[in-house]
Amino acid sequence: MDISGKILYDKVRGLRSELSNVVTPDLLDQICDNSSVQPFLKWFCENVNYVNVLSDEDIQMKLEIELDNNIEQEKQLLDRENIEADKAYKECFVILKDFDVQNHKCFKEVEYLLNVYADAAENKGIPLLWTQMPLESFIKKIEMYSHYLDVHIKRQFENISENEQKIDSNYVSSINDNKEKDIDNRQELTLYKTKLTNAKIEEILAKIQEKSYIAMFDCIKNIYNLGNLKIPNQSELRTEIVKLTKKRDFLEEEILLQECQLSEIVQQFSELEITKVLKQDAHIRLEQTKNHLQKLKNLQFFAREHGHVHTDLLRILMEMQFHCLKNVSEFVADVYHYLKTEYLLSFTRCESMQQQQNEYSTTILSSSKIHNSFHKLFISMLCNNDNIYQLNPVLDKYNDLIDENKTKKQFILKTYLNSKIQRLEILENEINLQYLNEIQKGSTRTFKPITYEIETCYDETFDNLQKIQNDLLKIRNQMTERRKADIGFEREKNILWQRFLVDPDTLRKIYKEMKSMGNKSCFSD
Repeated sequence: MDISGKILYDKVRGLRSELSNVVTPDLLDQICDNSSVQPFLKWFCENVNYVNVLSDEDIQMKLEIELDNNIEQEKQLLDRENIEADKAYKECFVILKDFDVQNHKCFKEVEYLLNVYADAAENKGIPLLWTQMPLESFIKKIEMYSHYLDVHIKRQFENISENEQKIDSNYVSSINDNKEKDIDNRQELTLYKTKLTNAKIEEILAKIQEKSYIAMFDCIKNIYNLGNLKIPNQSELRTEIVKLTKKRDFLEEEILLQECQLSEIVQQFSELEITKVLKQDAHIRLEQTKNHLQKLKNLQFFAREHGHVHTDLLRILMEMQFHCLKNVSEFVADVYHYLKTEYLLSFTRCESMQQQQNEYSTTILSSSKIHNSFHKLFISMLCNNDNIYQLNPVLDKYNDLIDENKTKKQFILKTYLNSKIQRLEILENEINLQYLNEIQKGSTRTFKPITYEIETCYDETFDNLQKIQNDLLKIRNQMTERRKADIGFEREKNILWQRFLVDPDTLRKIYKEMKSMGNKSCFSD
């Protein structure tokens, strides 16, 4: 069974008796004709009742609860602000106390500085460094010791070659040329290695050749045998030739093997010899460097321990004295600024007080015509003097002023009222125009006065609805008390689930349509 506009109208009337007359069953029929809305309407008519509708009392209770919450929040904010104000007051009190302590300390330091200046003017107090130390004799002594050091340097370092001096004086350029020198040294060492290797090989070959010549000479000497030639027979000669051939082949193989090893051994020998020479040269240079370093250490000892140590000590003492004087000068500048500020403020206060005193004297001694009419009279009354001016002319002038003020007041009020009346007339014209536009062209232009019968029926219907509303209110109160007595919330949970399990898009669309229809009317019951 589909929900019709009449059923929906009765349902809504039962829930909200104060529904506007603009909403009619015919108007609701247009909504019920939409098939997509029927599931929601069925669920609405079956499940929604007066329990789901908030009464004015519930709304008022909700507003009161919100107001109570707002009041609690405001109280918390107020307490927080009070705490912050107390904290700020305590911090300000601490700052002022610290300022008072520092001001008192500054006063004591100024007093101490004044005492120091007074003692210095009378040649009292702690003596200064440069007034007690004979600087001229100290400078002469340091210059003489510097001359002795120059003589010692010339004696100890006069054997330094010009090349070392150039290297020491131009150390940066020598560092930049190290790569080129390394390349040249490597090439030179390679050349020396090659020459040494060739010479050693030639020496070994010469010794081998010498031994071979000696062996040949011994063999010839043995064959010659002092004139008695030893001529072997044919068989011995052949045997000797075979042995010598085998021995020759064996020696040739050995010579080939030894020649391969000979070059490697000779190269290793050359490298070892060059390494020995380089180590000896490095050792000699190291000894020279150590001797030179020892001389420099001795010179450093003479120059530092017996030379500029005294000047450094003097410089440190003078820097300490200068630092103290600098602090004193800064403190004096700050004190001068502080005293100058206080003096200017005091001078300004004195000028202001003097100016006020002059104004007061001028006011006392000046004529009453320049100021107020009652001024002179009042002064004379205070001083118990005779009145210079009579009181009647003054009262007449006072009455004239009152009349003039009344006239001006009436003029001002008249102008104000006229302007207000003009604004009200303009507002009345605008309201009349809007009213005529609403009657002629507005959405309620068909509204006409109803007849007596319809009005009577309307009154009876309104009374019946009022009675029904009272009955509903009683039942609602009973249900509210029953709900308060019931501890469980299962029924409320089911109602909430039924209300929010509807299609949200369709519900939002119907809500917008109903809202637009309600906005078309400018009147309500």
